[in-house]
Amino acid sequence: MDTNTNKTKSRTTLQHIAEDTGLSISTISRVLSRSKRTHTKNEVKILASAKKLNYLFIQSMPDSIGDRPMKIALVTEIFEGEFYSSLFYGFYQASLNSNVEFSFVEVNHLSSKPAELISSISRIYDAICIFLPEFKREDYLELKNMMDDTPIVSLAPIVNPLIDTVTFDAYRGGHLAASHFEEMGFTKVGVIAGPRNKVEALYRKNGFIDHITAANNMECVWVFEGDYSLESGYRAYADLKKHNISNIAIFGSNDQTCFGFIKHALLDGRNIPEDIAITGYDDLPFCKIFIPELTSVSTSFYELAKATISLLQKKLYDQNDSNGNHGHINLVPVSLSVRASTLKN
Repeated sequence: MDTNTNKTKSRTTLQHIAEDTGLSISTISRVLSRSKRTHTKNEVKILASAKKLNYLFIQSMPDSIGDRPMKIALVTEIFEGEFYSSLFYGFYQASLNSNVEFSFVEVNHLSSKPAELISSISRIYDAICIFLPEFKREDYLELKNMMDDTPIVSLAPIVNPLIDTVTFDAYRGGHLAASHFEEMGFTKVGVIAGPRNKVEALYRKNGFIDHITAANNMECVWVFEGDYSLESGYRAYADLKKHNISNIAIFGSNDQTCFGFIKHALLDGRNIPEDIAITGYDDLPFCKIFIPELTSVSTSFYELAKATISLLQKKLYDQNDSNGNHGHINLVPVSLSVRASTLKN
């Protein structure tokens, strides 16, 4: 009798489970090859079918992830600078206060096939978080089609996102900068915009411009297209000087650009904030060290990580209500840290 039972088990294939569940063979293969259970709806359905059909492999599956830490891969390109170190440290801090282990996985969008890499590592992680600002819609579509049931979120917003995204409230950040200038009595303002192809840069600029437009006594007299780099700050100051503009309050779309702008303004004999007031975005640690200290929109990477962990946990246990055809955008609040670069005596 045992021999007949074993023969029955051996005849069961992934195709049989696919026919029984209505799910694809690739989804079934991924679930059955995992080293843990996550209790998603598809997983429960597949495991029940495998047991019913006496699929041999199912007997070696563990019961659940239990009390062990949730394993999350943070997939990103890695560059020098305070932004990335602050991002990584924020996620590290958040992991200490939750039952989560983060692993940092480097991927180069230009020289590899990132979607394939992310899909391959999803087998050894409970969830995936990606921060790949160069990803385009077609990249997300390819990745979405390859990921099956593994929970995944992005930290880089795009228009009409295909996967759930956790990001800072950039529009609110621009609004806060403009509101601060209004409170300080500035009537003539300008903006150093971020890259045109970055959605969050557009939101920062729009939040700023919309507030200025609605104000009765403020006018945006200068706009410069930057790229988040220190060098674009140098170029921005050169352009402002060429237009012979002074007594202005400027919103820079990130701190790095503002550092470059201020350096060249000071070297040219301008006074900050008496001649030019300036506010940045990100509130990197160097804002408190730079002279003058830089007013900046504060973005907490710790809060970003907490929100990301919470969303991934909900997705892992099928408690997330996002539609399968598109992703939700989850906004993390921002605030304004006011310092010497905008405070006139």
